[in-house]
Amino acid sequence: ASSGIVPELTRKLYDTVKAGDLASANRLQHALTALFDPMLSGTDFPEGFRIAAGLRGFAMGPSRQPATDGQRAARRELGENLLAMLESLGMSRSRPGDAITV
Repeated sequence: ASSGIVPELTRKLYDTVKAGDLASANRLQHALTALFDPMLSGTDFPEGFRIAAGLRGFAMGPSRQPATDGQRAARRELGENLLAMLESLGMSRSRPGDAITV
């Protein structure tokens, strides 16, 4: 699921492993894990992945899962955190980037 959200990062990770640059691959893997963990556990599954995909510009539509006010607030907070993380990697909804800064 994370490669659908940050294909630039997963492709760069693959390329660095193939090139034998394991130090860079390790940094990229840590960046990927830093994104993956909150998408998985930051809110009720699969909403974290839906939020991240929406931040990358995919029209996900509303969730079909019922949610309490607290869950909706947690989803908004997760979205803000994921957006900041994506922007720190040079990726945003308006400019799906190839500038992975890890």
